Amino acid sequence: MKYGKYRTMMMDHLRFKNEPIAYANVGDAIQGLAMDYIFETIGISDKDVCWFRRDDDFKNVPPEPIRLPFYTGIVDGSEKRLPLPSNVTPYFTSLVLYYSDYLNKYPEIREYLRAHAPIGCRDEHTKNIFAEYNIPAYLMGCFTVCLPKRKTAPRNGKVFLVDTLPVRGIYSRRYKSARRQIIAKRPV
Repeated sequence: MKYGKYRTMMMDHLRFKNEPIAYANVGDAIQGLAMDYIFETIGISDKDVCWFRRDDDFKNVPPEPIRLPFYTGIVDGSEKRLPLPSNVTPYFTSLVLYYSDYLNKYPEIREYLRAHAPIGCRDEHTKNIFAEYNIPAYLMGCFTVCLPKRKTAPRNGKVFLVDTLPVRGIYSRRYKSARRQIIAKRPV
């Protein structure tokens, strides 16, 4: 049995080559670090890991059975990545749906997710969407909660939430209600 990990290769994305203002979600990369920590903690050796570049749409998958924790957003374009190859068993943890109509728009992906339920959701919005379609789901939160606690606390205790481009207002409401934070909204 092999275990899968994937990476978001931010700098390889076409928008960095083709658009005058480019942006990247570093959250997926940090979640990858959390997955590295989990694999190390439970004793999964690098020799038992198959690496995937998420934006390559899971091409060149080895033929042996692979268990893959899937912990990212499903956005337009994800229909090219799902369903996964038949030898890859997904464990949907910390999933986020950015668009409420996504499961309606892609019924084959809706049924694929239902077949691999329960689905761990990053936020209540996503959990509620799955509930509308009677797909078993639970609230996991962001996968980065699995990272170890800091050994040293920060001196000033501030948290910086940087939101370069708001996503349909879902997150900006949540950020405004949080305490002791600084919000920076500016293209990078």
